Amino acid sequence: MDADQSQREESFKADLIARLTAAGVQESDIMVAYRDDLQDYEILIGGGTLTDEGIAHIRTATRMAGIVTFEDSENAARLHAQEAVEGRALMRNMGAELRASTPGLPVYDPAAMSLADFATALETYAGFQPRQVLSLRENETLRIA
Repeated sequence: MDADQSQREESFKADLIARLTAAGVQESDIMVAYRDDLQDYEILIGGGTLTDEGIAHIRTATRMAGIVTFEDSENAARLHAQEAVEGRALMRNMGAELRASTPGLPVYDPAAMSLADFATALETYAGFQPRQVLSLRENETLRIA
């Protein structure tokens, strides 16, 4: 790593730490390190249990960079719960946008059709023969063959 790259990395870490301290985390409870296996920064946050609002502030502060890990298991559970809610909302929005932009796209309704029937409808819509691309695993999961 050259000196410029090292300086950019230190500046980036300092910016992350500044955003986290502004979100209410004590600087002594923050450890930031780049991990090649993640191709991102791991942000380890120690200290005690935080409120849901505190977790939300941390998520906002780290939204564009870094993977947050908490030492406190309650904080980790709160983070996971918030990310799950956001992920479900994102998937709903993406689904609505996809349906609006692709007329005739089959929609899965478990009360109206089996998963196997949905897979067949989806493959037909995409121009494939049934079971050419998708396979059903244990009657509950579709796999790309």
